[in-house]
Amino acid sequence: MIALRGIVAAAVVTTVVSIAGPRADAAEGGAQVEPQSWSFAGIFGRYDRGALQRGFQV
Repeated sequence: MIALRGIVAAAVVTTVVSIAGPRADAAEGGAQVEPQSWSFAGIFGRYDRGALQRGFQV
């Protein structure tokens, strides 16, 4: 019986947090992401081989 109360309490807390969480983010306006230009973007994008080798060596 005690375990059932704990499970129900956890479910209620989870529901309240999941409902209230997105509203708090929406009220702030969210993070602004600035556009970036990537060498590998688009259909014909290519990876920088030098950067790949440096990353592989790390």
